[in-house]
Amino acid sequence: MPNGAACRSACFRVIPQPLSCVFQKLVRPALAHFTGSRAIELPELQARLDAEVHGRPGRRYFVLARLHCGPEGFVVKPLANQCSALVRIAADANAIVTVHETPSGSTIGLRRDEMVGVEVFDWPSVFESSRDETLSAEE
Repeated sequence: MPNGAACRSACFRVIPQPLSCVFQKLVRPALAHFTGSRAIELPELQARLDAEVHGRPGRRYFVLARLHCGPEGFVVKPLANQCSALVRIAADANAIVTVHETPSGSTIGLRRDEMVGVEVFDWPSVFESSRDETLSAEE
């Protein structure tokens, strides 16, 4: 590269997390920063957790989830099998739940029916699934 030339490309190393989480938590904010965008953080809300999620000692991790708006508010369900190689799981997700570090030796993470913070990256699908559930209940 010649002296004074600016590098205008970015390279991202993918860590062993579901690919959609990597994009939403690492790549999207970096791209927003590079392009001068102000909206870097995903919108976050509180939702009732529909399943238990185990913690990982000394490690924070991200769980792909499906958020919908039910009669009693927002409900989030972690998607099964969070393997980074399964693209179909990522395609079904519309939100991310962060599971914070647990003390050494503990696997207590998030409990079913607990209110948790949820980062939403696909708002239209949150209300689509709610509308579809309402229509099928009326039939």
